[in-house]
Amino acid sequence: MKQSIWIKSCVILLLSFFVFSSGLAGAAEKLVLQLPWHHQFQFAGYYMAEEQGFYRDAGLDVEIRDVTRGANTVAEVLSGRADFGISGSGLLVERSSGKPVVAVAAIFQQSPAVFLTLEQSGIYKPADLSGKRVMFSPGYQSLSLFALLHQEGLLDKIKRLDTSFDYHSLLNGETDVFNAYRTNEPYLLETQGYRTNVIDPRDYGIDFYGDTLFTSEPLIQKKPQVVETFRKASLKGWDYALNHPDEAIAVIRSTYQVEKTVAQLQFEAAEIKKIIQPDQVEIGRMELFRWAEITHHLIALGQIPANFYLTDTFLYQPPHGVHWAQLRPWILGVVIGFALLLILLATLFKYSLHLRATRKQLRQEIEERSQAEELLSEASKIINRSPTVAFLWKNVPGWPVEFVSENVEKVFGYPSQDLMAGSSGYNEIIHSDDLERVKDEVLNHSGKEDQRSFVHAPYRIITKSGETRWVNDTTYIRRNSQGEITHYEGVVYDITALMQAEEERSQLLQAIDQSSETIVITDLTGNIQYANPAFEKISGYSCEEAIGQNPRILQSGQQDDLFYQELWEMLTSGKIWQGRFINKKKDGTLYIENATISPVRDALGKTVNYIAVKRDVTHEVEMEEQLRQKFKMEVIGVMAGGMAHNFNNNLAIILGNVELSLLKLPKNDETLPLLKNAKIAILRSRDLVQQILTYSRNEAYSKTSIQLPAVIDETLKMLQSTIPSTVRVEQTVSMNSRDVSIHGDSSQIQEVIVNLCNNAVHAMDEEGDLKLSLETVELEQKEIPAQHKGAPGCYAKLSIQDNGSGMSPEVKAKIFDLFFTTKKLDGGTGVGLSTVQGIINQHGGLIKVHSVPGEGTTFDLYFPIIERRQKKRSPDVQEQPKGTEKILFVDDDEMLANVWSEMLREYGYQVSAMISSTEALKLFAANSDYFDLVITDQTMPELAGKNLIQELQKIRPDLAAILCTGYSSKVNEDEAKKLGFSAFCPKPLELPDLLQTIRRVLDEKKTD
Repeated sequence: MKQSIWIKSCVILLLSFFVFSSGLAGAAEKLVLQLPWHHQFQFAGYYMAEEQGFYRDAGLDVEIRDVTRGANTVAEVLSGRADFGISGSGLLVERSSGKPVVAVAAIFQQSPAVFLTLEQSGIYKPADLSGKRVMFSPGYQSLSLFALLHQEGLLDKIKRLDTSFDYHSLLNGETDVFNAYRTNEPYLLETQGYRTNVIDPRDYGIDFYGDTLFTSEPLIQKKPQVVETFRKASLKGWDYALNHPDEAIAVIRSTYQVEKTVAQLQFEAAEIKKIIQPDQVEIGRMELFRWAEITHHLIALGQIPANFYLTDTFLYQPPHGVHWAQLRPWILGVVIGFALLLILLATLFKYSLHLRATRKQLRQEIEERSQAEELLSEASKIINRSPTVAFLWKNVPGWPVEFVSENVEKVFGYPSQDLMAGSSGYNEIIHSDDLERVKDEVLNHSGKEDQRSFVHAPYRIITKSGETRWVNDTTYIRRNSQGEITHYEGVVYDITALMQAEEERSQLLQAIDQSSETIVITDLTGNIQYANPAFEKISGYSCEEAIGQNPRILQSGQQDDLFYQELWEMLTSGKIWQGRFINKKKDGTLYIENATISPVRDALGKTVNYIAVKRDVTHEVEMEEQLRQKFKMEVIGVMAGGMAHNFNNNLAIILGNVELSLLKLPKNDETLPLLKNAKIAILRSRDLVQQILTYSRNEAYSKTSIQLPAVIDETLKMLQSTIPSTVRVEQTVSMNSRDVSIHGDSSQIQEVIVNLCNNAVHAMDEEGDLKLSLETVELEQKEIPAQHKGAPGCYAKLSIQDNGSGMSPEVKAKIFDLFFTTKKLDGGTGVGLSTVQGIINQHGGLIKVHSVPGEGTTFDLYFPIIERRQKKRSPDVQEQPKGTEKILFVDDDEMLANVWSEMLREYGYQVSAMISSTEALKLFAANSDYFDLVITDQTMPELAGKNLIQELQKIRPDLAAILCTGYSSKVNEDEAKKLGFSAFCPKPLELPDLLQTIRRVLDEKKTD
């Protein structure tokens, strides 16, 4: 016993002399500690280590820098500008990215970050945050808050704001929720009379470390004893600061010029002591399983890669053994004081002192054991609140469980007592499809002597209720003194939601790959990082060619710089851009895309990419253009109809006056030829109006027997007003083709001729020779292409020839393809020739095309002939019939009413002219038996022609009536007969036709 006392005494004295001789070690070690914020009680331990000389006594010269000297503590430490720094749980993110940072001591056992709201807001719990404006600190300062939102499924349901660092944002309505430190802002608001609500992630199982002292691996390798000395001195400073808060506050206010009030610093000191928990946990203590739990949260949050696994190399381990090189100066002190040591040994350590020391040691061991038990209990509570399950199982077949945390029931469904009772081994819980693979991973890693831990690939477990869940498993190997594996420790985390999200992501990628719409992802500078197969199909660029390129490779030059400048202004401001591109494919073809480009944000709300979803709408745009053209034609038809009525009325007045003049002038009057020429021009104008109406009508096509030469004549007359005078038009009809008839629709044939003639004019650049010829030919079977169903026989061959630019064989092969065009994007729809081909096919005909580049093009159209007719001879001129009957003539145009009345009087009729249909009705009602015939216009104010006749026939059912109209969309010849009219006459009408119609109607009434 005495020998033991002597040995211990020697050791104590030896250590005393080490301290005594430390002054001989030379100059103090200069170190820099980088703080992440401004000076305040948050860093009181380091201030007191300096103030009380703990650093100096340890041979250290420490400079404490606040955030103004370095905003990024990790960058400062890794660059060598600082030796130590303070960080939070974000240190794990830095480690996962490959940075050699090492956690030395976790000073804050809990993160002080909380959500703070005003009591009147009604926001008390996480669910209340949905739809609210929430502020967040930059970098990794709000990780525990993001983890809470992710766990509660609220990340996409809030409106994120960058923090103002000013709690007044809550008071002025700038935000609904403020990111606060529970050591600071709650006090400030309470002292101003505002009651607050605090949402602390710890209350929901999110328990992150707060301020953590860290350094770099190179410094630990180079100066392990310096790191250990600094750690101990710093922890000693924290112990002093927490036990002497008022003294620490005085130093903070005087030495570090902190302007906070004493009361505020006292509140901060009390809250920080609760966070550090010195009565429950040794200051600076860290647990690997807690870091592992934090890692799982950060993986789920997307801050750490899923394949990262935490090892104990992240946690600082104090150096083992004696570093003799650093102890050399001390040895000299030992030698000098060795004589004094021998003298002091005899008197210092008496037997009674040894006994007292022994009793004190026993009491201390009892206290430490009690504290350890309390710590174990607290650790167990922390584990059971978390989603991470801790396991310990024996390395024997079946892997029987010796220990499992109580929260295992939340994940596995088995109470912890059932598993530890041995009723089920861990291998029975693993899904049968994954069991062999998990076993192989255990065997492979266990066979490596230096292996201390490993991470399983995710595997499935079967819960007690039979549900399948996915878990992530970090396993630690426990060996005995002989190196044999006795147990495995496991930290298991439920990643079912993460795997489901991965599956959804995989399905989303498949959908993107199979989408018919182009999807492109770029970086922030616009360089393409991903393009789906639809991009390749539409643009012609392969995905490999596109990666790394800028989308400007698709630019066609059709949109100016301002267009793209406005696009980027919207995107860089965080907004979604929608619009339309006119792009160019790899082969130079233009196409149109509707696009939506959106910013892609990470979990912290920072824009990291842009995604464009685009759809080729070239076809739709062309169809829209066709619809617009169709609508324009319909409008033109309506306008033509409206104008035709007035125009024909005017022509009728002119024609009537001319014919009346021809009647009254002597036969040898020299003005007669002039009037006859005027009459010819009037009749041509009438025919032209009729042709325009026929072409623009919106009626269903009907095929009848039509004379092809007459249709060609009518169409060319209509085209003469639109074809430039610089184009010479030549028409030739062979002798054997002048009477040919085909079975068809004249309007469709007109459409074909107009289309081909317009194309010819365009090909000649509006200057050249346009030739139309018609002849009758016999086609043999070998002359009819195989794709046509036509039979050999007699055909009418219509040829349309120009001497324009001609076509290459490649262009000629595509001209009948729908939407193919050689014109500019706004110059044609590419539908005309396909329409021509469709019409010819409907008529049982065929088309042949001959073209030589630079010389011109000829379209030969073949129509089956059904018959030949001889032209009718014009009837001999004969004297027009006269009469004496009484006629009521009604037309709202006074000039027309007067001239027609006078013409009819010239032929013996008694005419009463009225320009009001209602006045005409009154006149007839008073003299119903007087009139033999009523001639009325259709389009009149007050009472239309058909309505007038209906009213008149109510008075006198046998009344004869003729309807005349310049144009009406309401009444045609068939409709007029159904309404009771005896005849229908279009305006303008030649006098002989009018007289013969009147005579026929009156004679028919007499025979009735």
